[in-house]
Amino acid sequence: GAIAYDQPVSLDNEFARKVRTLAGNFQIIKAYPALLGPGNRMWLHYVSTKLARLLLPHALLLIAAASFWLASPWRELVLGGQALFYGLALADPLLPDGFPLKRLSSPIRTFVVLMAASFCAVSILFVPAERLWRGVHAKPGRPAAGN
Repeated sequence: GAIAYDQPVSLDNEFARKVRTLAGNFQIIKAYPALLGPGNRMWLHYVSTKLARLLLPHALLLIAAASFWLASPWRELVLGGQALFYGLALADPLLPDGFPLKRLSSPIRTFVVLMAASFCAVSILFVPAERLWRGVHAKPGRPAAGN
């Protein structure tokens, strides 16, 4: 008998929601560091899903930086591939719907935006949690949605 309401949201709201969700993962690790230890029977699952998601954007930055020290021609190939990948993410909003390249650029843009949200979630370690968390108020006649 549950009724769910799904309203379209702007990219800004979705990005902020994702940052808050990922910041919550940092808060969980801070509150329960034992999750990262051998006593956690779900250790592999936790580390491979929650922790890896937080570390992936940092790993991508390290990969990009390390690419400059590759020997030629690998350096040019790897850096060119990275430039093409991130360039497609930047170009996606400019491509019209239905354009064939949009089928490739749109998922790449989504990935890059999610990596940026994960990178921004680190802010929970430096700013008060109250700045990231806020309540959502329901419209009259509708139940309140959770964060």
